[in-house]
Amino acid sequence: MKEITRLLYIMKRLRDPESGCPWDKEQTIDSIKAYTIEEAYEVVDAIERQSMEDLKDELGGDPVTVRLLDPPLHEFLPNINELTVRELNGSITEEERATLGTVRQLAESNPMLGTRGVRLAALRPGLYEMQVRAICSAIREVGARGGRARVEIMIPLVIDPAEVRLIKQRILDVVGSSGVAESGDEMPTIGAMIETPRAALLAARIAPEVDFISFGTNDLTQMTLGFSRDDVEAELVPMYRSLGLLEHNPFEVIDEQGVGQLVTGAARDGRNANPSLKIGVCGEHAGHPYSIGVLLAAGCESVSCSPYRVKIARLAVAQSLLRRGVVTPGTCTFPEVPRTQATIIGGNDGSATSSPQPATQLLDVDDIDVLRVLRLRGFATEAGFVESLGAFPHEILQRLVAEEQVRFIEARAMYALLPNGKARFETSSAEQRVASLGSAYADFLVLNDMLKQACTNWQMRDGEPNAHDDATYDESCIGALDALHARAMPVMTALANEVHRLERYGDRLGRALDALREGDTTRFTGVMCESYHDVWMELHEDLILLQGIDRTAEGSF
Repeated sequence: MKEITRLLYIMKRLRDPESGCPWDKEQTIDSIKAYTIEEAYEVVDAIERQSMEDLKDELGGDPVTVRLLDPPLHEFLPNINELTVRELNGSITEEERATLGTVRQLAESNPMLGTRGVRLAALRPGLYEMQVRAICSAIREVGARGGRARVEIMIPLVIDPAEVRLIKQRILDVVGSSGVAESGDEMPTIGAMIETPRAALLAARIAPEVDFISFGTNDLTQMTLGFSRDDVEAELVPMYRSLGLLEHNPFEVIDEQGVGQLVTGAARDGRNANPSLKIGVCGEHAGHPYSIGVLLAAGCESVSCSPYRVKIARLAVAQSLLRRGVVTPGTCTFPEVPRTQATIIGGNDGSATSSPQPATQLLDVDDIDVLRVLRLRGFATEAGFVESLGAFPHEILQRLVAEEQVRFIEARAMYALLPNGKARFETSSAEQRVASLGSAYADFLVLNDMLKQACTNWQMRDGEPNAHDDATYDESCIGALDALHARAMPVMTALANEVHRLERYGDRLGRALDALREGDTTRFTGVMCESYHDVWMELHEDLILLQGIDRTAEGSF
């Protein structure tokens, strides 16, 4: 009970940093203390680090999705009615009395719609950052052991793209200062849980901000039907079914006409706005055979369910794909390195444009060039290789995959370095270093500081996330980037004179700026969409590797 009381008080501090001790300080129970907000963070930080410690053995294999803190506290609190009865009949202990006081202060009239998920993080800066620091620490440790952690960070319970931008920037700030990118580890991707009807309706605006979305159908069902699951399953749902008003329990079998339509519309709108968007679903419906069929038809690509339902879910997915003719028996093959038609974000209307067609021959491109692209990008699609090399190195990749230097990630049609490939590249890179790029690199660093400020101005305005609702302000930001680009071009030329392959960066930066001028706002600071920021950061990392610079010592993050 003491540990419960301790954690309850910590959660109260996180909810309300100005709150006082919930019991008479003269009667403070042994080992229970009045935590400051800083101490509360420290305790939760220790819990998060232990959680990631427990996950480290899993991080070197398949992708691991970490949902950031989303506590509907009523699910974890002691029963307030039982404690109240003990108080009234005089059998309550002092420790239980302290617990009851905290439970009463934490109680919300409708906790499932209360201060949880992204809302708590927005009110308490530092909460999610603490969790992300623990994630980054685990990623680096796995990388130091020769593994490659592939982590997906999911922001829960969003209702608006502004929330996503706010928390995403906090996540990126932590990741940027963690050393993950500099160490060569794979950068975590960022996604949002679509579990409110508003988020589903605004999917087209949320999708460009994230790498993936996951429908939380439990909460989405409650909010769409206006049913409190804790209350209606005992009496209302059975009565509605007996009256013929409900065919199924909507918390067991997805409501196809209501919730299903929200999922379908959100998946369609999200992918139109972000063609590379990954779409999944988690919750009870993700383990139900009929619901899985509905969700796959709606546009979901993956399901996440309780462990005991995994085998059923796999069978249901296979049956659904066969039934819909997506695959047919005897024709579904998995070549070692499939030639997929990748897509990149390019249309001004948010639609996808096909990636450039791969050249039939590669000139002056070898294994190390291919490994370099993966080292700089973290991972690359066919379109990414075309951007970086001018062509898709299919034959080289096929051999590197066979030699276990590169991994092909079929679900996302992308390639990533394996430890053998990383070691080979680092050895070659050390042998081919350029002693110094001289004044050209010094000029680049000056421009690098200017670009960081330009990106900050684009993302933030007057201390708040830029909502991009002021065309005049955004145009001034683009104008500043235009001026910076003009100053950068002579520097790009000077760098290319030293190392000829660097010439491609100038062309890529120019294409990003042209797309931005034409209205594609993702091409300023967007992630994994060949934005100006993406290309610049890749160039900076390339220059650092070329010269063997210690980026931490240089301080040029």
